[in-house]
Amino acid sequence: MKKTAEQIIQEALKFKYGGMLKEELEFLYNFCKDKTVLELGSMVGMSSYVIAHVAKQIHCVDAWDDSFNHLHEDDRQIDVYTNDWLAQTTPPNMLESFKKNCEGFLSSNKMTMTQGWTQNVAHLFEKESYDVLFIDADHSRKGVTRDIVKYYHTIKTGSPIIFHDYACGHWYGVTQAVHDAARRGLIAPWSEVPNEWRAERVAVFRKLG
Repeated sequence: MKKTAEQIIQEALKFKYGGMLKEELEFLYNFCKDKTVLELGSMVGMSSYVIAHVAKQIHCVDAWDDSFNHLHEDDRQIDVYTNDWLAQTTPPNMLESFKKNCEGFLSSNKMTMTQGWTQNVAHLFEKESYDVLFIDADHSRKGVTRDIVKYYHTIKTGSPIIFHDYACGHWYGVTQAVHDAARRGLIAPWSEVPNEWRAERVAVFRKLG
């Protein structure tokens, strides 16, 4: 029997370490149907797992570095992960957890993966090869800006770029980077998201250039 959206999302929420809320996973489930998706920042695969159920194909890029050294651009970001978060819990091995959680999709090649800092592997991706770019990696202003610029070529003009943790108090760097890119004429708000799909910390923009 085919799983329902609710069942898929509840399974993903049990992964725990992903920073995604139920309504955000519901948004991704609806928005990414029948799309090819490039996801920057996957952690243990919470969002990846949901997207893989409905997308044509998803490729995941992450450092999968349990030291979190790749987040060095932003003191607040480092503090959240190494002090606030790690002080309260013992996270799993990110890479092994991702592979376990997404094993079925990886073995079927519906999901593929690249391990590395996003800025170091962008050249591996071909021009206009994806329908959707989902940015949820380094949350610093510099990191998000870099991901927008380095992966700009991977989608066609007019295609959507999804940002997680937009307008979120912890991750003000995301909002700053998105607004910077809009002022530069790289992106503009996507106006085609049905109200019933909207999630508070998820923003969708479209590529202009």
